[in-house]
This record gives sequence, C-alpha cells and structure tokens, in this order.
Amino acid sequence: MDEDFSLSYIHQTKSMELDLLVECESEKTYHAIVFEIKNRDENKLPSKKEAQLFSEKLEILSYALKRQGHEKTVLMPVYLSVNGFHEETEKLLHEQEIFTADFKTWCGMKK
Repeated sequence: MDEDFSLSYIHQTKSMELDLLVECESEKTYHAIVFEIKNRDENKLPSKKEAQLFSEKLEILSYALKRQGHEKTVLMPVYLSVNGFHEETEKLLHEQEIFTADFKTWCGMKK
C-alpha cells in the first residue's frame, strides 16, 4: 500500500480532532501551531500510543493541506500534559520533533 493511499484512507475513515490549532497563511506558506492537551492526574499520564496518535494526526493534517493546494506547510506541534510525561513517551515525542511541556515548564511555576 503506498503512502498516499493509506493517508487518504485514514483521513476518510477516522474523524480527526485537534485540541487547539493556531494558523496563519502567507502567499505560499501555511503556518500552524498544533496543540494536544492532556489534563490528567499523575496516575494517567499520556501513553506512547496517544503520542503516536498525535503524530498521525499531524501527518493527516499535512497531507490534507497539500491536497488543498498549499505549496509549503510549516507545522509546530506541541504536546501539553499538565502533570508531565512518562520518560519513554516524552522521548518518543521528541524523536518525532514534537515539543513537550507540562504545567511547571509552561507556566514557570509549581503546582
């Protein structure tokens, strides 16, 4: 299965929800900050599977924007988890070039 077909198939069969999308368009470039936000207690931090699903959302968004005729897209993904991350989940997000933040780092305060 080629990549275009699989992304198209995913796009048509799953609804996609973005927690927050801040976007701007210039003449040739679409810019966006894409947030995934989790507000959970320390016992239910985001899983690796949830991190991968966010990465897939970004792929679908990028693909859809290209299909809409945007010549260039610049996405800055941010995963905000109020109470932090498991080490392996945060590492996976960083490997996929997704910024991470928790309450302490985002606000510079202690909870």
